[in-house]
Amino acid sequence: MKQLQWLCLWVFLAIPQAWAAQPTITCSFTIPADWVKNLCGQDVKIQTLAGPNTDLHEFQPGPAAARAILSADLIVGIDPLLEPWLNELVISNKLSDKVIWLGKAWISAHEGHKHHSHICEADPHIWTDPEIVQAMVEKLAAACAQLKGVDQTKLASQKDAYLKSIQALHRSLSAEFAKIPADRRVVVTHHNNFSRFAERYGIKVAGVILDSATTEAADPSAKRLAKLIQQVRAERVSLIICDRGERAPAAELLARETGLPPPISINLDSLDKQGTRGDSWLGMMNEIAAALIKPWKEMQ
Repeated sequence: MKQLQWLCLWVFLAIPQAWAAQPTITCSFTIPADWVKNLCGQDVKIQTLAGPNTDLHEFQPGPAAARAILSADLIVGIDPLLEPWLNELVISNKLSDKVIWLGKAWISAHEGHKHHSHICEADPHIWTDPEIVQAMVEKLAAACAQLKGVDQTKLASQKDAYLKSIQALHRSLSAEFAKIPADRRVVVTHHNNFSRFAERYGIKVAGVILDSATTEAADPSAKRLAKLIQQVRAERVSLIICDRGERAPAAELLARETGLPPPISINLDSLDKQGTRGDSWLGMMNEIAAALIKPWKEMQ
């Protein structure tokens, strides 16, 4: 009996120590947080700065974000150019040794090359390309493996399982988009945030309404809008794409002037709240595909 009492006491004392050893990973927004969740599960505490349904380009961190940064064992972002607010927090708090930028090879590497004809170089939404995501998940897993308290065997197993899920998603979407005739897969987007997804799945972006990869640009001039109308007709554009929840009067006007269906709304910048279809990266990608494929099939 005495031995059992000592055992219970030892377990009771050990529990707080185990929780104290749990590493904390602070992520810039919901998408890298979802990758961490799939890699590490309950082995880590995950803190997310820009929560669900947040416009990443307009996010302004407050005191809670500063506290989350200071308490982190690992800070995860995509790129300083995409999340300058995170970069400022990291630099001002001298935490550069704790941050990992998953996407610098695809964003910062192209800084100063904005005049290249390759449309993707201006689009930082690299998480909409599954092949890039696989590389970022590999990089993230290597960083998580350095944290004390993370089960290495479990991490390796979960990484392999998640990479297989990403590959299966990519195969599935590729097959679905291949069923749509190439001359129908032509779109105009409200701003330049769709080119990564489009290039991966053979969708032609014939034009961009706002000259920006964010929602902050002003509406186009009458001259630019007239040119877009000509492009829509010449390129036989089938859909106009806008960000979900975004007011897009220029896109609506373009649709009316060209006889296209009303603009379709997709979510590219963050995940939805828990319990919805778009609360994971895999779910978000499937939702984007479904929003495009459904109207295209109805045009047949």
